[in-house]
Amino acid sequence: MAVLHGIRTLKLIQKPDEKGKSFYFELNGVPVFAKGANYIPADIFLTRVTPDDYERIVIDAASANMNMLRVWGGGIYENDIFYDLCDKYGILIWQDFMFACSLYPGDSAFMENVRLEAIDNVKRLRNHPCMALWCGNNECQAAWKDWGYEKKFKEKDPKLAEKVWNDYCKLFHRLLYGVVQEYQPDIAYWASSPMASWTPGMNDDKVARKTDNSGDRHYWDVWHGRQPFSKYAELIPRFMSEYGLQSFPGFRTVRTFAPSPSDWSIESEIMMHHQKNGRGNMLIRQYMQDWYQIPPRFEHFLYVSQLLQAEGIKVGMEALRRNMPYCMGSLYWQLNDCWPVASWSGIDSYHNWKALHYYAAKAYDPELVSPYIVNDSLQVHVVSDRLTAFTAEIELQVLDMKGSIILLKNYSKEISPNSSIQICHLPVSGLLNGKSKQEVFVLLRLKENQKLLSENSCYFVPFKDLKLQKPLITHSFVQNEDGGIIKLTSNVLAKNVFLDSETEGLRYSDNFFDLFPGQAIEIRITAPKGTSLKENQLSILSLFDTYPAN
Repeated sequence: MAVLHGIRTLKLIQKPDEKGKSFYFELNGVPVFAKGANYIPADIFLTRVTPDDYERIVIDAASANMNMLRVWGGGIYENDIFYDLCDKYGILIWQDFMFACSLYPGDSAFMENVRLEAIDNVKRLRNHPCMALWCGNNECQAAWKDWGYEKKFKEKDPKLAEKVWNDYCKLFHRLLYGVVQEYQPDIAYWASSPMASWTPGMNDDKVARKTDNSGDRHYWDVWHGRQPFSKYAELIPRFMSEYGLQSFPGFRTVRTFAPSPSDWSIESEIMMHHQKNGRGNMLIRQYMQDWYQIPPRFEHFLYVSQLLQAEGIKVGMEALRRNMPYCMGSLYWQLNDCWPVASWSGIDSYHNWKALHYYAAKAYDPELVSPYIVNDSLQVHVVSDRLTAFTAEIELQVLDMKGSIILLKNYSKEISPNSSIQICHLPVSGLLNGKSKQEVFVLLRLKENQKLLSENSCYFVPFKDLKLQKPLITHSFVQNEDGGIIKLTSNVLAKNVFLDSETEGLRYSDNFFDLFPGQAIEIRITAPKGTSLKENQLSILSLFDTYPAN
C-alpha cells in the first residue's frame, strides 16, 4: 500500500497542574482529545482476516469520528496492513505489548524470549506515523496493586510475593522500556494500563496505584459493579482507556448460530454458549429493568439491549468530552468482535454496526452539543475539536410527544478552539411549563450560520416511564446505484427508529435514531456492489413496537 505521509511530532504530555498531572497526546504541538475504542483481533481464526476486512474495520472507526484505537494486550501484534490502514485513515495507535491480566515469570530464558519478540515488533512498527504509545501490559499492575493479589501473596509467602513483584518490575519497568528506548526512543512508553504514574528509573515501590487526577483509568464499577450510568458523569479521570457495557448482536447475526426458534431465549444453551461473562445476561436484564420496559419478544430484547448499551456509553463519552481539558481521552471497550457473541462491542463479527457505533459517531462529532441533567438542573455544553474559534447558535426546545413547543430558548456563544464550554444551567422545574417529566423532552440543535453541526436530545425520566404514543411513520424510498435513500417522518416522537434488512452488508448513514414529530429526515443506505436494494426488503422498528402490550 503506497501512502504518503507528512512529518509529524507526537508526544505524551504529563505535566503537573493544580489537580494532579495531565495525560494527553500532543500532535504537532496541538493537544488532541483521544476519541476511540479498544481493538481486539478481528477473527478467532487469525489467518481468515482479509485485507478487505482490515480496511472495513479501520474505515468503520474513522467513520465514527475516532482518532485512536488501543490494541489490547490480550490480543496480537497486528499485521502490517492494519497499521498501514491506520496511517492512511488518520487513526492513532495505543499499542500494548502482549501481556494481559496475569503474572509472568522472570527467569532469564523467558526474559530473553520477550526481549527478542519486543525488538522484532518495535522495529517492525516504529516507522508508522500512527504509532502513539507503547504500553507494557494490560491490567497486570492493577491486578497486583488494586485487585488484592499482592496482599494474598504476602499473607501466604512474603518471599514469593517479593520475587513476583521484582520479576514484574524487571519485565515492565526495565526490559520493555529499554527496548523502546533503544529502538524507538521518540515514542512514549507507559508501563501498564491502567496506572496513575510511572517515571523511568523511579523506585519500584513508588509506582502509583489508580487515581483520577493522573495517568489513565479503566472504570468498571458501571457494568461489573452494577453502578448506575450516572456514575460515568461523576468519575472523570485524566484519560479513560477502558469502560464498557454489554449487548447482544442483532437478530440476523444471532440466527447464524441459533437458527431454531427453540434457541430464541437468552438463557437457551446455545445463547449461553455465546455469553462468556458469567453475570452478563443478569446484568443486561437488571440494567434494562432500570431503563426500559422488558420486551417479551426475543428479537426485540436483542434490539433493546443494544439501545441500553448505547445510551449508557453515551453518558460516558459525552461526560468525558465535556470535561476536557482535564480529561483528554475516551477509549471504550470495545470496537469489534472476533466471533458472533454477546459482548461489549459496537460492531459485531459480521461488520454490522450495533446501536453503540452509531451513537459513538455522534458523541465523537468534531462539534458536539451535550445536555446533561444533574441535581434537577439541565446543563448544556458545546465541545469543539476545531483549531479555530467559531460562533455557535444553540437552539433549545422543550417539546411534548406530538411536537408542540413547550419552551424555546436560543443562545449565541463564541466557542474557543479545542474546548468545552457550558452554555446554560437551567432548573428543570422552569422547563416543564405545567407538563409532567414523562410527557416532554429536550431537543438541542447546534448550528453555525444556520448549518446544523450537532443535534442531541435529553429526557427527564428513564425511557420506560415516557408516555410514548404509537407512531405513524411514513416513508418513501428512492433506489440508486449505491443502494438508495429512505425518507421518514412521524406524527409523534418515534424513539430509536431501527432500519433493518435481510440483505447483507448494508450500511446506513444513521440508525437507532430518534425521529422527532414533524421532522423529515433522509437516511442513505449503501449496498454492496452488485446488490440491488428494494423497498420491500427494508423493515422499520421503533421502541414503542417492543412494549409488552403491543
